[in-house]
Amino acid sequence: MNWRIVQTVWHTELLHALRDRRTWIAMILVPLLLVPLLTVVASVGGEAPGAVTGRNYSIIAVLGAEGSPSLMEFLHQVRDLQVTPGPKAMAALETGEVDAVLEIPSGFDGALATGQRPVVTVVYDDSRLSSQLAEARVRRALAEYSQRALVHRLQGQGIEPNLLTLAQTRSHSIQGQEPEHALFLVMLMPMVLGVWSVMGGMYAAIDAVAGEKERGTLAALLATPSQRMSLVMGKYLAVVVTALVAAGAALVGMYLALWFTLGSDFAALAAVLSLGEIFLIFLTALSLAGLFSAIELMISAWARSFREAQTYLSPLSILVVLPGVLLQYVDPSGVSSLWYALPLVNGLLTFKAILLSSVHGINLAVTLVSSALYILLALRWTKVLFSKESVIFRR
Repeated sequence: MNWRIVQTVWHTELLHALRDRRTWIAMILVPLLLVPLLTVVASVGGEAPGAVTGRNYSIIAVLGAEGSPSLMEFLHQVRDLQVTPGPKAMAALETGEVDAVLEIPSGFDGALATGQRPVVTVVYDDSRLSSQLAEARVRRALAEYSQRALVHRLQGQGIEPNLLTLAQTRSHSIQGQEPEHALFLVMLMPMVLGVWSVMGGMYAAIDAVAGEKERGTLAALLATPSQRMSLVMGKYLAVVVTALVAAGAALVGMYLALWFTLGSDFAALAAVLSLGEIFLIFLTALSLAGLFSAIELMISAWARSFREAQTYLSPLSILVVLPGVLLQYVDPSGVSSLWYALPLVNGLLTFKAILLSSVHGINLAVTLVSSALYILLALRWTKVLFSKESVIFRR
């Protein structure tokens, strides 16, 4: 392999990619716009159940409010409940004007004072998500009210309420204090880096081979005395660079979105990663981008045209997302090292292990070595395809 030719091809492909507006859109614009949007939706959606209703409270109507002035006073203080008068409450529930109806029996306070257990009824519409959410909120509020009433009753009888708690619980992490949003980062970052390390170089790979086939320039390039592997390696390095740039743009977009949604908490979250962990994340992203850049280049070499290559490579997006979702709740330190030899899975698990500060040297080594072997196999096969006239000139 002639490294001077590799460098020449690499620079030429990068210049061609940078001059193409579509490459800039796929490599920079899409991850910078799409990733922040998804991050904001995920963070806000995870923290705000009101996303179901478009507001952060539920509207409830109360029947029999005169039966318990104390309960009504408590309900008016609950932040996520808005209490409205009760007349025509059932009709309002059917039309969607209220989310749930609370029925308080007459003499509710008196029954509680004498030690009885009066029944409070919550009526809701299980065909509406907003009504289901309201029912859950009312149940939670009633449970809190009952707990307060119990404490008041015990104190009235001279019994210390703390006697009901036989043991106290205290917990702390051996990793020290981390921001409460660190878990969200652990769940999101592997997916973001994985998707864009794989998808970021796809357009460049298609254009570098299938696109040249379509334009008729690939045959002229292969007619030169340059070694096939030198040409393959030059194109491959250009694709890897575009994939890494796209992954970096996606990461920047994610952090900008977290900065926007978390505000003052962002500084603590950003400080979670050490310089060593950042380097390991870059190394893992490089192995993942390198592997799929080689696969994409190989598939692009096999395809007859630009459109056919797009058809072949489009399923990769699903191939990336499915393992990313399935591995979100997998403990990376609790699986066999063989998992780290599986393409894509190894990168996603390693990302997660680094973010959890639980990466093991053997697992990291298995990830990097196995990815390197897969890259060599894909590049060797791409070289074989470059040497076959039946592939290069087929229509």
